[in-house]
Order: sequence, then structure tokens, then C-alpha cells
Amino acid sequence: MSVELPLLGEPVSVEFANTLYGEFDFLDEPETARSWVAEVVPGHALPEDGLTELRNAVRRIFLAVSAGAALDSADVRLVNECAAAAPSVWQLTSGATAAQTRIGARVLLAELAEDCVRVVASADVHPVRLCESDDCPMLFVRKHHRRRWCHNSCGHRVRQAAYYRRTQAWGRRLPGHGADGRPS
Repeated sequence: MSVELPLLGEPVSVEFANTLYGEFDFLDEPETARSWVAEVVPGHALPEDGLTELRNAVRRIFLAVSAGAALDSADVRLVNECAAAAPSVWQLTSGATAAQTRIGARVLLAELAEDCVRVVASADVHPVRLCESDDCPMLFVRKHHRRRWCHNSCGHRVRQAAYYRRTQAWGRRLPGHGADGRPS
């Protein structure tokens, strides 16, 4: 099964939150979830449980940040628990350099949760936003103050619809035009 994943080049936790795309859940089927993990966070194993619950909490946190609302304490607790579930250790490598290694079975969940914390903590500088296109459920990090859409295609659809509404309204007001806006 080949599914096109909704990837925007955003921080990994934002991409993770976007795996719930309207009615389609990219983590619902194990094969699709493995594809997402392989594409976005290669080298990680799919955890046996907790992935969907963490994604839902991360998404609710980002939506609250986007709306300027208070964060749900249960969601914050889950993110913090996941972040702490896979501790890291510093070790020396053979080249006398230090490397940080995560240990435990829940490494992927910990990394996704930590990235969520980093994104929320930097929201004052680069806020998380919900796409302003009416039919788009995607989140993105607004790194430019004028950015309103998750992708250029959403902005294009919104501008096209506005243009269509303007030209239809303009055509109906012209003398000698019928109710459909066309010349009579």
C-alpha cells in the first residue's frame, strides 16, 4: 500500500500532529504508521502502544497554543511522561568525543514528546498555527509574520475562491447582465 504522507517540512512533532488529517488517521493502520516513522524519523521502531494517544495530546496542545487557550493538564502530563520514559546517557566514543544515547523501548515517543516541548517553548518566537484554509486541518510553525497557510496550495485555493466570489459579484452588478452574471 502506497500512501502519500502529509509532510510539510515542519518540526517532527508538528508533522506528528498532522498525521490526523481530517477523518484520515495515518497512524490507524500499522503499515501506514511504519511508513510515516520510516519517512519522518528513520531508524526508530514503531512502539507497541502509546503512539496515537501521544499524537492526540500533541495535536490538542498545538491547537490550544494556536488559539491562545490554556493547555489541558492531562495532555501536558502525558507529553511529560513520554519525554521522561526514555532517558538518555552521555557516553564516550572511540574518537574521544561524547555522544548522547537514548535507552529504553519508548525512544520514539520520548523524542516526539521532547520536540513538542521545544516547539511550544519557542511559540513566542515562532508560533504554531492552524492553516487558515477552511478545509485544511494542518498545523505549521509560522516563521514569517505574514504566513497564513500550511502550504502554498492552500493559499492558492483561498485566493482562487476569493477571486471567484469577487468576479461573480461584480458581474451581477453590471447593467445588461443576467442573474448568473453573464452578459444577456
